[in-house]
Amino acid sequence: MRQVELTLTFKDEDGETRPYTVHLETLHDGSQEGEARVVHHLFSELRVTIRDQPEPKHNSAAAPWLEFSGKPREFDIVDYFDVHNSQSLWLELSNLVRGIEYDLEIARAFKSLEPAQEPSSEDDSAINNLYFLHNRKMNALDRAVYEIVKVQEIVNRLIHESLGGALWTRKKTIGKEIN
Repeated sequence: MRQVELTLTFKDEDGETRPYTVHLETLHDGSQEGEARVVHHLFSELRVTIRDQPEPKHNSAAAPWLEFSGKPREFDIVDYFDVHNSQSLWLELSNLVRGIEYDLEIARAFKSLEPAQEPSSEDDSAINNLYFLHNRKMNALDRAVYEIVKVQEIVNRLIHESLGGALWTRKKTIGKEIN
């Protein structure tokens, strides 16, 4: 068994420090290469987490989607679930747009940590580090693309709900019901 101790110390301008320490035990022995990889992963995540993050651009567009306090429209009680579903879909759409922006920013942050030149194929440590950064970048980008597709599906559902939840009406003819 091996002991691992990680301490992060935050230091204010006036010199005040606040250390935070975590103690872990691992069941297996490690190597210097593995330890270096862990340090690279942790510091990469830390750099992305504490970077200067741009102000979200789409919050101002997505926030009004959740304001349902305008003049209440009259609706029949049978339409209650259509109205409720529509409001839930607007919430989901708002969250998705914000999430897409966040995922794209995370992808950009990991991209900025990638080296300008691809490392030599003989340098296993540098290749592993590049793979980690590239993998984190691509996971965030893939998630954003998936969420963009989901936005289209929610817009389709909003149209469906705004039409009363049914894309057809029932009409009665003499002796028959037609859809």
